[in-house]
Amino acid sequence: MIAQPKTYTKKQAVSALFLFLIVFFLAFSQGLFVMSDLPISLIRSSNYLFPILDIAALIIFLGVFKEKAESIGIHLKNLKQSMLWGFLFLGVQLIFYASISYLFNDVSKVMLGSINLPMVILFFNSALAEEMIYRGYIETRLQGLVQNRHLCSIITAILFVLIHYPLKWMSGQQLNALSFPHILLLLSLHVTCSLTYKKSNCLWGAVCLHLLYNLGNSLIIFI
Repeated sequence: MIAQPKTYTKKQAVSALFLFLIVFFLAFSQGLFVMSDLPISLIRSSNYLFPILDIAALIIFLGVFKEKAESIGIHLKNLKQSMLWGFLFLGVQLIFYASISYLFNDVSKVMLGSINLPMVILFFNSALAEEMIYRGYIETRLQGLVQNRHLCSIITAILFVLIHYPLKWMSGQQLNALSFPHILLLLSLHVTCSLTYKKSNCLWGAVCLHLLYNLGNSLIIFI
């Protein structure tokens, strides 16, 4: 297992919060792209670009503190264990998704959607960026300010929900851009991805879980 520092510094914790502000700004910028009069092809291309910008910002922060990618779980050690936990928690997450759908909606039938290669690439970019930033970096570095790991996870969960707000708000211009069921699903996704990472100290299981869950949302439609 890749050894993680027993403690993080306050500077690292502050850097994690600062990184979130940068990613939050990028999310608003993406919202502006979506609402602009730019060609639709350029707007679609931006969906691939912004996760890469998020990862680039993270790489800069890792470089400043002379940290390697292994410090955020990007390695192949414990890969099998990580993937096993990822698939296990994916099942939990999908069951919760179905339960929330039936609980908060008048579901009459289930339909199968469709997925394609561009969608897979888009979802992979987003899953990789979010897992590296939130589970790999922010949740761990916050321990430099907050000694309680559970509290760090709760704070990270809140930030994870908030980052989904700008694009939704820019698209709908409504304060309730994120519905309560959507918030519950985001929180549960954070919990399952966080547990997957903590169980193996390898991030790839969480990335796989996140990717397959997003694809499942597109493939399994409750109406």
